[in-house]
Parts: sequence; C-alpha cells; structure tokens
Amino acid sequence: MRFGQFAGLDFTGASLYVAAYLSVGFLFSDALGTITKNYAMFSRALSSVSIAAALGYLGFKAWIWIKADRVRGSKRLELTRLSARSSLPAGV
Repeated sequence: MRFGQFAGLDFTGASLYVAAYLSVGFLFSDALGTITKNYAMFSRALSSVSIAAALGYLGFKAWIWIKADRVRGSKRLELTRLSARSSLPAGV
C-alpha cells in the first residue's frame, strides 16, 4: 500500500471515530449530567457515613476506656490504707 493511500484511509478512519464519539457525547450529554449529580450525592452520603462511623468508633473506644478505668479504679487501694491493714511499716 502506498503512503498516500494509507494516509487517506487513516485520516478517514480517524474522522469516523471522532464523528462517532462526538455524536454519542452530544446525544447522551444530559445523561452525563445526571450521572455526575448522582456521583456527587453518593460521595456526600459516603462521607457522612464514614464520619459518623469514625465518631462512633472513637466514642465506643472512649466508653470502653472510661468503663475499664472505673473497674480498675474500684480495685485500687491507697498505700496508706494498705500499710494500715498490714503489719509492715508505712515506709516499706
């Protein structure tokens, strides 16, 4: 195939692709707006759910920490009370 024939056919094929993509884009441009609007709505919803999940997790961890501290705090004895109960001197 000669170069001139190849270049002409290549240009014709590229022109057909460009025309096809432009016409499909023009026909479905309204659908693209709807799709991007739905993506934006989904993104906001997913962000809200993610933030709520993170805050819930942090609240749960704080509740567990406070609950565990209360349990540990109730089993603690002060050193002076402990030494008063035992026969050991207070400095030991």
